[in-house]
Amino acid sequence: MDAQAAMLSRRACMVSDRDGAARAFSKAVTRSAKGGPAVTVQNQQRVEELRRAKEEKENELERCSKTGRAEIRRFHQRRLTEMRDAMAQYAEGQIECARDACEELAKGLARLKEVNLQPQQQETQVPHPPPPPDLQKSRLPEHLPKLDATGVSTN
Repeated sequence: MDAQAAMLSRRACMVSDRDGAARAFSKAVTRSAKGGPAVTVQNQQRVEELRRAKEEKENELERCSKTGRAEIRRFHQRRLTEMRDAMAQYAEGQIECARDACEELAKGLARLKEVNLQPQQQETQVPHPPPPPDLQKSRLPEHLPKLDATGVSTN
């Protein structure tokens, strides 16, 4: 972008130079026209020099403009190419990431399918062993329910 700005600045100077040369030529032509038949060879040479200088400035500006257009076109083409390449690399990265995620999900699914999710049969309840003989007689207060060996109230 700095090169583009420098080129535009250089071109602006050339436009200014061309306009200055055109004004100088126009003034010289006007002066020689006012001089009538007394126009000297020296004045004619001066007018011719200014005309050549004006044409040279115009040609120089035109060459600079053509070169500038070509450089800007090339710059934008390169920028678009780089953008396209960056987008392609990003898309390839996203595809690779998605493939990795897909592989991991497939592994997880395979592990999940290997897990046995069949309900286990409940074991039959084993009765609790009876309390030792010294505890068979309840030491609990009378207002609490008495429980049998399975823990069910006998009251």
